[in-house]
Amino acid sequence: MAVVKGLEAEIKRVVRAPMSAEAYGNAGFPVLGTPALIGLLEIDGRRLVFELDASDAVRPIAKGEMERFLVDIPRFLAKTVRSG
Repeated sequence: MAVVKGLEAEIKRVVRAPMSAEAYGNAGFPVLGTPALIGLLEIDGRRLVFELDASDAVRPIAKGEMERFLVDIPRFLAKTVRSG
């Protein structure tokens, strides 16, 4: 999928046990774990800015923004070898 400026997506998921904070070692918290939440934001491209609004059935539970850069690994490593 090509990444274009202004691309938007809406993802709806029901939190299951493997996505819970308990699954990430936080006993007693059967809610969406932060690693699972961040995992929903992965996509292909170069520079990406994500705005996130998450809510349960009653109210908002998280809001934030995250900026990511995807790296062409061979190109990156070639530059590091040249710079010593």
